[in-house]
Amino acid sequence: MRFVYPHYFRDFACTADKCPDTCCAGWQIVIDDDSLEHYEQYVGSFSKRLQKGIDWKQGCFKQDSKKRCSMLNEQNLCDMVLNMGENHLCRTCALYPRHEEEFEGLREWSLAISCPVAAKLVLTCEEPVRFDIEENDDDDPLIEEFDDFDFLLFTELEDAREVLYKIIRNREMPLADRMRRMLYLAKQLQTCVEENRISDMQAICAEADAGASDFQAICAEDDLEEIPDLSDPYERYEFLQENFSVFSKLELMREDWQEVLDAEQDMLAGGSANYAKVRKAFTEAMEQEKWWPIFHENYLMTFIYTYFCGAVYDDWIDTKVLLAVISQLFTEEFIMNLWQKQGSVTQDECVKMAYRYVREVEHSDLNLNAMEEYLHAVLFSPA
Repeated sequence: MRFVYPHYFRDFACTADKCPDTCCAGWQIVIDDDSLEHYEQYVGSFSKRLQKGIDWKQGCFKQDSKKRCSMLNEQNLCDMVLNMGENHLCRTCALYPRHEEEFEGLREWSLAISCPVAAKLVLTCEEPVRFDIEENDDDDPLIEEFDDFDFLLFTELEDAREVLYKIIRNREMPLADRMRRMLYLAKQLQTCVEENRISDMQAICAEADAGASDFQAICAEDDLEEIPDLSDPYERYEFLQENFSVFSKLELMREDWQEVLDAEQDMLAGGSANYAKVRKAFTEAMEQEKWWPIFHENYLMTFIYTYFCGAVYDDWIDTKVLLAVISQLFTEEFIMNLWQKQGSVTQDECVKMAYRYVREVEHSDLNLNAMEEYLHAVLFSPA
């Protein structure tokens, strides 16, 4: 078995009641079967409170009217931990914000940036992320679940992801051009899958890697025209306006998130000329901040690392890249709206907007699935 971790993975430490935004509210905490059985049989002094705080039919902790977990007290501490100890936490609570992606013989761990502390650790990291690998001789306990695992495709996806990492980190290109190049590469790889040309993916990635300094030279003009030029404020505006409706398809995890969406709706309703003017002023202001490009790169890296190789299960290569790009674009939009309202924006405020966005998308499987299905159906993927 191989285990992969970002280099900062073990630096995370929960701040408990000192956290600026508790993870024990705003989303349904599902309890694994082993923990449910344990809680059902628990006979300690806390048993009555524990039994009452669980929705046994749904297999999750109950929530109050403010969507706070039934175990969360007024000091934002877990009464179950205080009365029973951390060793009684269910798998969800024990692991979060640690996130695991499962592949045959491989487990990739990451930190979910829906956690404020993890988000700050990841998004402000000035050192380029590297990945530590650990191996042991243990057999994969889930081997029977990987009967149809396409190892050839997965190998090609791993290699493609390395090229995407290089594109993201290439500061010789403006960020908008890097994202456009990511979309172009994803489109090419998707075509290989659709046409059952998996063996061609390696050559495409090699060409993309070699063409780092001359992106336009390796692009087919007809294909490039289908991908928006995100450096052009008018094309960017059209792209955002066309795809803002995706948020109407998502469950609202926090009521105050609607204010963020309303601000973006107002911005888009103001027309392309006004948008271009605001965008220009915002870009010029943020270019003065040394942490701004690092924030974007780390944000894109997180989405690509976490989700891209999952295309081995659904073949949606372009969708995984689009998820990263559209998340970066709209998170930046929401930050721009805050900047316009306040006249400035801090690094901490940008990190906060990022983890608020990710909470809305990731803390509901329905939302994440709806986002991917939208991107797959509407944007560049075949019908």
